[in-house]
Amino acid sequence: MLLLLLAVLASCGHLPPDLPAEGIGREQAEADPAQQTGHEIFGVSVTDEPAFEAVPGDGSEEIDLTGLSTMALYSKVGNMNFHPEPYAGKTVRMAGYFKTEQTRFGIRYSCCVPDTAGCCFESVEIRYAESPAPDSIPEDGTVVTVSGRFGFDQVNEYLYYTFLADAVIEKGDSGSS
Repeated sequence: MLLLLLAVLASCGHLPPDLPAEGIGREQAEADPAQQTGHEIFGVSVTDEPAFEAVPGDGSEEIDLTGLSTMALYSKVGNMNFHPEPYAGKTVRMAGYFKTEQTRFGIRYSCCVPDTAGCCFESVEIRYAESPAPDSIPEDGTVVTVSGRFGFDQVNEYLYYTFLADAVIEKGDSGSS
């Protein structure tokens, strides 16, 4: 139980608290499907239909999380971080805040999804398909839409480290404007 509490607390505070929670997912008031036709969030059209569909016969599946509400998106990414096995190898598309961290192993990029209060974040590492040019790397706090093949490393019996391999950043807008 203590490990779970520490894991939850560790996900808080990765980005400045003044970043708005809106813009990453639909607001709860907008969750009515009748209101979603033509609705856009940072240039990404939000509809009831996923932008990706499963490709029959080859075992691959693509999951588009860009149309979820902020609460549902935070919950889904949290579930993917705690129970990654069902998502392994699937292409995931999601929007969130771009974050750069210097670690002892090098630079780590991640896509961070806030909860509705904007105080806690769930993150997935972004592993680019090719080394990005320095001028193509978004600034921290920029809202990005990223897609990549979901993978994970198991740290111990209860802890997983998740990432999007061969990731491509599709769009980016300043989240602090």
